[in-house]
Amino acid sequence: MAEHLVLKLLVYLFNCILFLCGLALVVGGSMVQIQWKDFLNSVDSKIFIAPILLIVAGVIMICIAIFGCFGTRKSLPWTLIVFAILLAIVFLLEIAGSIAAYFERSTVSSDSSVDIVFRSLSK
Repeated sequence: MAEHLVLKLLVYLFNCILFLCGLALVVGGSMVQIQWKDFLNSVDSKIFIAPILLIVAGVIMICIAIFGCFGTRKSLPWTLIVFAILLAIVFLLEIAGSIAAYFERSTVSSDSSVDIVFRSLSK
């Protein structure tokens, strides 16, 4: 019985940390979107989407954490199954993103972000 309680507390702690990280992503993405709005509008559209992706990723993390906390707290099997499915989807998306980044590595130069900043500031 003690092992079950320890496992339950660890899952609950993990979900609380996941919730806080998701909240930080939402706040950070919102701050970038608000404070750098003029800069983001003047540069390439690929950079403009970065704060929006941060906000979306944060909302997804918050939803996953809520399912995990609720499922752990109430010990409802269906919420834990949804939690596991959502975690699996996020894991698969991370793998897909890593593979896409690997194949697109030749199109991204290390100086491109610096050039974008200097071009936008010189306007």
